[in-house]
Amino acid sequence: MTSGNGLRESVVSHLRLARSASELRAYRRAVPVASVVAEVFCGWEDLFHPGTPLHGETFTTAEQEALARFDRVVDSVAEETADDTGLEDWLNSSPWRVLSSEATVALVALGVALEDADLHADAVDDRVRSLRSLPRPPLID
Repeated sequence: MTSGNGLRESVVSHLRLARSASELRAYRRAVPVASVVAEVFCGWEDLFHPGTPLHGETFTTAEQEALARFDRVVDSVAEETADDTGLEDWLNSSPWRVLSSEATVALVALGVALEDADLHADAVDDRVRSLRSLPRPPLID
């Protein structure tokens, strides 16, 4: 059974993967038989269950809203992405840039420290700046 901390760590890890071209390429090298693009979509589907008690106990209301926005983007990008899309083609696509940007916004909403160098130009927008100014939620023990 997953704990709140385990769920939070898994969500953060998946968001980091989804937003980072270098992490996606590293994943492809580590697991060459996997379709990395499909893993981004399926992995998120496995993690995101907003109606469950654990989800509600693990994430604040603001965090849940950011994750729900990311989920909507995942659904939209999945619809725009062909099943056989290769990783490099996807990384050069507008849908991936949208997904990456929204993953960055979700990470900031979760209070994950990101270096400014980690924020690509598409992701540094007013939402990221405003989220950085919010007080951080307490960490779960």
